[in-house]
Amino acid sequence: MKKRSRKTLVRLLDQKASSDARKRHLYTHTNELCQFCYLRFSRVQTATQCFHILSRKSYSTRWLPENCFWSCASCNIRYEQDADFVSRVIDWYKEKFGAKQWDWLSVSYHTPIPIKDWELEEKLNA
Repeated sequence: MKKRSRKTLVRLLDQKASSDARKRHLYTHTNELCQFCYLRFSRVQTATQCFHILSRKSYSTRWLPENCFWSCASCNIRYEQDADFVSRVIDWYKEKFGAKQWDWLSVSYHTPIPIKDWELEEKLNA
């Protein structure tokens, strides 16, 4: 079997994390509403996306279930541009999962962990 490139492994892990986030959302919610703005996903203009509480740039938290949620595209974009919305989402996270969980996620995010290709392959196959 041909060895997959790092770029391919990261893309596949992103797809897996997104799929897992969607499954978790549909399992824990009785409706298909965005958990941040409560719009129905079925609206034509409302695409759905994997929503990262902390940026995807850190591999230490990029694929963690604690960092990946399911939302509408509007909220995902708004999170990058609206400081007030960011503050409300962080408050929501702390209320839902606790301040300790937020602190752990934040420290994990700011603690870079070098990941080798074989480790990405293992994450993908887990």
